[in-house]
Amino acid sequence: MASIVGLATGLALRQYPNRLNLLWLGIFVAFLVIFYQYIPRAIAQNKLLVPDYDHYLFHLKINTVLMGMILIAGIDGALLDHLRAIQYRWSYFRLWYAVYWLLGTSLALWAFVYVVDARNSIGLSSILYSFWFLCAPAFFIQSQIRRPNLKSLVALVITSIGLSLILYFAFMQTTVNKGSHTLFEDAKVAIQIDRYPYWQNLAQMGYPKREDGQMVTPNTYERVAWATAGSKVIMAYPQGVAVLAYPFAKHPSASPKMAPQGEIPGIATYSGWVELCFGLAFGIPLLCLISQLYSSPLWRLLVSLIQRK
Repeated sequence: MASIVGLATGLALRQYPNRLNLLWLGIFVAFLVIFYQYIPRAIAQNKLLVPDYDHYLFHLKINTVLMGMILIAGIDGALLDHLRAIQYRWSYFRLWYAVYWLLGTSLALWAFVYVVDARNSIGLSSILYSFWFLCAPAFFIQSQIRRPNLKSLVALVITSIGLSLILYFAFMQTTVNKGSHTLFEDAKVAIQIDRYPYWQNLAQMGYPKREDGQMVTPNTYERVAWATAGSKVIMAYPQGVAVLAYPFAKHPSASPKMAPQGEIPGIATYSGWVELCFGLAFGIPLLCLISQLYSSPLWRLLVSLIQRK
């Protein structure tokens, strides 16, 4: 169903590119629905952090993070394209573009922190805005060389506002999720999967302790330990297990203690980098084909830029 909807959307936007705004508007409305569900609960409980994955429109963290990052990347790209298109005709600048970008970004970041408490989403947003912040000065210098004017500072100012917004919510995330303060200490324990084999059966073994005697943060420990274990067995079975759903549990080199039993769900590494990008699910050969597929447009773009020069 997702493939059919995605293909239909791509074909429609290919014929009518201007309708891409409807896609961002649809996701934006979905986040308005989430806040319609969130605000009454926050007021009733008299607190900002109200995570309830079964109550909100997007179920679980992963769906909220996925749609939020698509929204942020989409409206950021739309605003950047608008600024590049009018770099010498600033009378065409539309303030509502910037307002929509600021509102959509703020809604997504607020949901990341206070609705689903997802640390990885703040990390992804920081990477995205840091890259944009590095590109903005180059864009400003290039425009000054061609036609000196102070109006092109608008792009740099907007980029700085975006990065400041990300840093603010990153700070708020550290106050909401105390696991952020011990992230590196927890990860240091988690990567030692042979010394601390608790990850193989948390129900029986529980969680290990850090050097300070305190128990590791469960969320961080599980994800880092499983990702480390998944990374180690990839080369032992480079062709992959041919499925994306719980590939670690189906891997021939996985520990027998990790095999799902009874009502215990399947085991995943909780890392798309390990399961998909590093080949645990579909193997290294298919990974090479996927990499070639994504590198082809980048190569064509690079060639076109060289030819222009």
